[in-house]
Amino acid sequence: KTDMSILLKKNCSRPRKGSLLLEAILSVLIMSVCLVLVIQGFMTVVRATRESDGYARAVFAGENMIFALMQAMTATAPWNADEIPRDPNQTIRMTKQPHESGGLLEEVDLEIQWRTGSKSKSLFLSTLLLDTDARKGLQQP
Repeated sequence: KTDMSILLKKNCSRPRKGSLLLEAILSVLIMSVCLVLVIQGFMTVVRATRESDGYARAVFAGENMIFALMQAMTATAPWNADEIPRDPNQTIRMTKQPHESGGLLEEVDLEIQWRTGSKSKSLFLSTLLLDTDARKGLQQP
């Protein structure tokens, strides 16, 4: 009986062949999966930052156009949209038309387009403005 217990103790204390290799393969697999997830998260952040930059530039351009329109309402000189600084990668289109209420209002629609890689993005802004004749009547005492 003592011979058998000594034999069992020898087999249990000795490492099995191939277990170290299996542990190494599993650790490399776990590390590579974690690394892929970290890289994927980083790329998502970079892509979101690039897109938000395009939207921020478009909002800034739209804000400039709206402020220029507001200044034109109080100015005596006619409004010239070409004097507003623009991003060369953007296309800005503005349309003015009488508002459907038929009153003293004009509807101003502003569309800003730009490209991010192979995709085309756009931002639409719309506001109401007193029409030119109504503005002249308000400015005269």
